[in-house]
Amino acid sequence: MLIAWSKIKEMYNMAKYEYNYEVSDLRTGDRKTHWESRHGDVVRGVYTLYEPDGALRTVEYTADALHGFNAVVRRNVPSPHQYPRTKPSLHSFTKAQDDGKAFKTDEPNDFSHNPAQVMMIMVVFMMPIMMTMMLMVSMIVMVMMIVMVMMYVMVMMIVMLMVIVMVMMIVMMMVIMVWDDMVVGKSVMYDSVETEKKNIR
Repeated sequence: MLIAWSKIKEMYNMAKYEYNYEVSDLRTGDRKTHWESRHGDVVRGVYTLYEPDGALRTVEYTADALHGFNAVVRRNVPSPHQYPRTKPSLHSFTKAQDDGKAFKTDEPNDFSHNPAQVMMIMVVFMMPIMMTMMLMVSMIVMVMMIVMVMMYVMVMMIVMLMVIVMVMMIVMMMVIMVWDDMVVGKSVMYDSVETEKKNIR
Protein backbone atom coordinates (compact mmCIF):
# COMPACT_ATOMS: atom_id res chain seq x y z
CA MET A 1 0.00 0.00 0.00
CA LEU A 2 2.79 2.39 0.90
CA ILE A 3 4.63 1.54 -2.32
CA ALA A 4 1.51 2.25 -4.42
CA TRP A 5 0.95 5.55 -2.60
CA SER A 6 4.58 6.57 -3.18
CA LYS A 7 4.22 5.77 -6.90
CA ILE A 8 1.06 7.87 -7.15
CA LYS A 9 2.73 10.74 -5.29
CA GLU A 10 5.74 10.49 -7.59
CA MET A 11 3.50 10.67 -10.66
CA TYR A 12 1.81 13.83 -9.37
CA ASN A 13 5.11 15.46 -8.40
CA MET A 14 6.92 14.76 -11.67
CA ALA A 15 7.82 17.70 -13.88
CA LYS A 16 5.28 18.48 -16.59
CA TYR A 17 5.01 21.48 -18.90
CA GLU A 18 4.40 22.52 -22.49
CA TYR A 19 5.11 25.79 -24.29
CA ASN A 20 5.44 27.18 -27.79
CA TYR A 21 6.13 30.48 -29.47
CA GLU A 22 6.51 31.93 -32.93
CA VAL A 23 8.46 34.93 -34.25
CA SER A 24 7.75 36.52 -37.62
CA ASP A 25 9.41 39.91 -38.03
CA LEU A 26 9.00 41.10 -41.61
CA ARG A 27 11.27 44.09 -41.00
CA THR A 28 14.31 42.13 -39.83
CA GLY A 29 13.48 38.83 -41.53
CA ASP A 30 13.61 36.93 -38.23
CA ARG A 31 11.29 33.93 -38.60
CA LYS A 32 11.37 31.00 -36.21
CA THR A 33 9.15 28.69 -34.17
CA HIS A 34 9.66 26.51 -31.12
CA TRP A 35 7.54 23.89 -29.36
CA GLU A 36 8.55 21.78 -26.37
CA SER A 37 6.83 19.55 -23.84
CA ARG A 38 8.01 17.57 -20.84
CA HIS A 39 6.45 14.73 -18.92
CA GLY A 40 8.62 13.50 -16.11
CA ASP A 41 12.13 12.88 -17.46
CA VAL A 42 11.03 12.76 -21.12
CA VAL A 43 11.41 15.97 -23.14
CA ARG A 44 10.26 16.35 -26.74
CA GLY A 45 10.45 19.40 -28.94
CA VAL A 46 10.97 20.90 -32.36
CA TYR A 47 12.19 24.27 -33.56
CA THR A 48 12.60 25.82 -36.98
CA LEU A 49 14.41 28.85 -38.31
CA TYR A 50 15.33 30.41 -41.62
CA GLU A 51 19.04 30.76 -42.23
CA PRO A 52 20.59 33.77 -44.05
CA ASP A 53 20.68 31.86 -47.36
CA GLY A 54 16.93 31.17 -47.14
CA ALA A 55 17.25 27.54 -46.08
CA LEU A 56 14.71 26.23 -43.59
CA ARG A 57 16.34 24.37 -40.70
CA THR A 58 14.09 22.01 -38.71
CA VAL A 59 15.37 20.32 -35.56
CA GLU A 60 13.34 17.63 -33.81
CA TYR A 61 14.77 16.49 -30.51
CA THR A 62 14.04 14.16 -27.61
CA ALA A 63 15.76 13.70 -24.28
CA ASP A 64 15.26 11.20 -21.48
CA ALA A 65 17.22 9.49 -18.75
CA LEU A 66 17.65 6.28 -20.76
CA HIS A 67 18.73 7.50 -24.22
CA GLY A 68 20.03 10.99 -23.43
CA PHE A 69 19.63 13.82 -25.94
CA ASN A 70 18.88 12.95 -29.57
CA ALA A 71 18.18 15.37 -32.39
CA VAL A 72 17.23 15.04 -36.04
CA VAL A 73 18.20 18.02 -38.20
CA ARG A 74 16.63 18.67 -41.57
CA ARG A 75 17.69 21.46 -43.89
CA ASN A 76 15.54 22.48 -46.82
CA VAL A 77 17.54 24.61 -49.26
CA PRO A 78 15.45 26.56 -51.82
CA SER A 79 16.48 26.90 -55.43
CA PRO A 80 18.54 30.00 -56.33
CA HIS A 81 15.58 31.59 -58.12
CA GLN A 82 12.91 30.74 -55.58
CA TYR A 83 12.47 31.70 -51.96
CA PRO A 84 10.06 29.92 -49.67
CA ARG A 85 6.58 31.35 -50.02
CA THR A 86 5.33 29.86 -46.79
CA LYS A 87 6.85 29.50 -43.39
CA PRO A 88 6.18 26.87 -40.77
CA SER A 89 3.55 27.67 -38.20
CA LEU A 90 3.00 26.37 -34.72
CA HIS A 91 -0.56 25.62 -35.80
CA SER A 92 0.76 23.21 -38.45
CA PHE A 93 2.89 21.18 -36.05
CA THR A 94 1.56 18.02 -34.45
CA LYS A 95 2.94 16.64 -31.26
CA ALA A 96 5.64 14.01 -31.54
CA GLN A 97 4.44 10.48 -31.05
CA ASP A 98 6.34 7.69 -29.38
CA ASP A 99 7.33 6.29 -32.79
CA GLY A 100 9.07 9.57 -33.72
CA LYS A 101 6.77 10.78 -36.51
CA ALA A 102 7.83 13.97 -38.24
CA PHE A 103 6.00 17.23 -37.71
CA LYS A 104 3.81 18.61 -40.45
CA THR A 105 4.99 21.85 -42.02
CA ASP A 106 2.87 22.03 -45.14
CA GLU A 107 0.24 24.54 -43.99
CA PRO A 108 0.72 28.19 -44.92
CA ASN A 109 0.85 30.69 -42.11
CA ASP A 110 -1.08 33.80 -43.03
CA PHE A 111 -3.00 36.23 -40.88
CA SER A 112 -6.14 34.09 -41.06
CA HIS A 113 -4.32 31.32 -39.15
CA ASN A 114 -3.03 33.63 -36.44
CA PRO A 115 -5.71 35.80 -34.79
CA ALA A 116 -3.11 37.27 -32.44
CA GLN A 117 -1.34 38.96 -35.37
CA VAL A 118 -4.65 40.36 -36.63
CA MET A 119 -5.44 41.73 -33.17
CA MET A 120 -1.96 43.24 -32.87
CA ILE A 121 -2.28 45.00 -36.24
CA MET A 122 -5.73 46.32 -35.31
CA VAL A 123 -4.41 47.61 -32.00
CA VAL A 124 -1.43 49.30 -33.69
CA PHE A 125 -3.65 51.03 -36.26
CA MET A 126 -6.45 51.90 -33.85
CA MET A 127 -4.24 53.22 -31.05
CA PRO A 128 -3.56 56.67 -32.63
CA ILE A 129 -7.26 57.09 -33.44
CA MET A 130 -8.27 56.15 -29.92
CA MET A 131 -5.66 58.47 -28.42
CA THR A 132 -6.87 61.35 -30.64
CA MET A 133 -10.49 60.73 -29.67
CA MET A 134 -9.60 60.59 -25.97
CA LEU A 135 -7.64 63.84 -26.30
CA MET A 136 -10.56 65.56 -28.03
CA VAL A 137 -13.03 64.33 -25.41
CA SER A 138 -10.76 65.50 -22.59
CA MET A 139 -10.41 68.93 -24.22
CA ILE A 140 -14.19 69.24 -24.63
CA VAL A 141 -14.70 68.27 -20.99
CA MET A 142 -12.11 70.83 -19.88
CA VAL A 143 -13.77 73.59 -21.96
CA MET A 144 -17.17 72.70 -20.50
CA MET A 145 -15.76 72.79 -16.98
CA ILE A 146 -14.15 76.20 -17.62
CA VAL A 147 -17.45 77.55 -19.01
CA MET A 148 -19.36 76.22 -16.01
CA VAL A 149 -16.86 77.81 -13.61
CA MET A 150 -17.12 81.14 -15.44
CA MET A 151 -20.91 80.99 -15.33
CA TYR A 152 -20.79 80.21 -11.62
CA VAL A 153 -18.46 83.15 -11.01
CA MET A 154 -20.73 85.47 -13.01
CA VAL A 155 -23.81 84.33 -11.09
CA MET A 156 -22.01 84.87 -7.79
CA MET A 157 -20.90 88.35 -8.88
CA ILE A 158 -24.47 89.24 -9.88
CA VAL A 159 -25.79 87.97 -6.55
CA MET A 160 -23.15 89.95 -4.65
CA LEU A 161 -23.97 93.07 -6.67
CA MET A 162 -27.66 92.68 -5.90
CA VAL A 163 -26.89 92.24 -2.20
CA ILE A 164 -24.72 95.37 -2.22
CA VAL A 165 -27.46 97.37 -3.97
CA MET A 166 -30.05 96.17 -1.47
CA VAL A 167 -27.79 97.05 1.46
CA MET A 168 -27.17 100.51 0.01
CA MET A 169 -30.91 101.07 -0.49
CA ILE A 170 -31.61 100.02 3.10
CA VAL A 171 -28.90 102.34 4.39
CA MET A 172 -30.25 105.23 2.32
CA MET A 173 -33.77 104.61 3.59
CA MET A 174 -32.53 104.57 7.17
CA VAL A 175 -30.59 107.79 6.59
CA ILE A 176 -33.67 109.44 5.07
CA MET A 177 -35.83 108.31 7.97
CA VAL A 178 -33.34 109.62 10.53
CA TRP A 179 -33.04 112.89 8.64
CA ASP A 180 -36.80 113.30 8.52
CA ASP A 181 -37.06 112.61 12.22
CA MET A 182 -34.43 115.21 12.98
CA VAL A 183 -35.98 117.87 10.74
CA VAL A 184 -39.53 117.22 11.93
CA GLY A 185 -38.39 117.19 15.55
CA LYS A 186 -36.65 120.54 15.18
CA SER A 187 -39.69 122.12 13.50
CA VAL A 188 -41.99 120.82 16.25
CA MET A 189 -39.69 122.16 18.93
CA TYR A 190 -39.51 125.53 17.16
CA ASP A 191 -43.30 125.73 16.90
CA SER A 192 -43.73 124.87 20.58
CA VAL A 193 -41.22 127.55 21.60
CA GLU A 194 -42.96 130.18 19.50
CA THR A 195 -46.30 129.19 20.96
CA GLU A 196 -45.00 129.56 24.51
CA LYS A 197 -43.55 132.97 23.69
CA LYS A 198 -46.91 134.15 22.40
CA ASN A 199 -48.65 132.89 25.49
CA ILE A 200 -46.22 134.71 27.72
CA ARG A 201 -46.85 137.96 25.90
